[in-house]
Amino acid sequence: MRKIRTLGTAACPPYHLAIVIGGTSAEFNLKTVKLASTKYLDGLPTTGSESGHAFRDLEWEEKILEMTQKMGIGAQFGGKYYCHDVRVIRLPRHGASCPIGLGVSCSADRQAFAKINKNGMFLERLETDPGKYIPDTLETDVSEEVVKVDLNQPMDQIRKQLSQYPIKTRVALSGPMIVARDIAHAKLKERLDSGHSLPDYLKNHPIYYAGPAKTPEGLASGSFGPTTAGRMDFIRRPFHGSWS
Repeated sequence: MRKIRTLGTAACPPYHLAIVIGGTSAEFNLKTVKLASTKYLDGLPTTGSESGHAFRDLEWEEKILEMTQKMGIGAQFGGKYYCHDVRVIRLPRHGASCPIGLGVSCSADRQAFAKINKNGMFLERLETDPGKYIPDTLETDVSEEVVKVDLNQPMDQIRKQLSQYPIKTRVALSGPMIVARDIAHAKLKERLDSGHSLPDYLKNHPIYYAGPAKTPEGLASGSFGPTTAGRMDFIRRPFHGSWS
């Protein structure tokens, strides 16, 4: 688990985690990590044999998934969701070495299969309506309490209100906020480094670490792509110093 922790959160959990044990070379091990993270090897046998073929270790997939849920550094309330799922592949190996590879596919899991042969190039047709897989979850199924926060209040009042509640509390935000991801924070850091102060609007409104997609006709906004806070952590101290 110590090694799994070193993966951190920069790749945007919940992850599709792949662990490969063994292999006749480190290179083959890492190739298998990539294939496992895309679910390409899901059809492998689930038990080994004297022939030394590759197989999925379902028992350890379940154990490792459960362990990641207790690390406290994943997505959502309380950090439970470090992984969507885990794949553990065992490979034949030389008696003198046992490479172990770790890899992830991010929560978005942007993977597509392709092949090139004498008949041409073929690319996997992807789902065009992924929303149909989202379960119909009622608000009452998620939490008994939702704290409403008016973002039109002065920032001091917003902070005072939020300070009353523990981590994991669900909140419903209403009002203006700033949307800024990696590049926006880097540009603001450049502004500070050049001797300028931060714009007042950054001091008066909360910042949402996300970027909206193109706004569909008739809607207020496109879908948002939130990212891990870890990408902005290095800017936190300079920002706080500017606000004080």
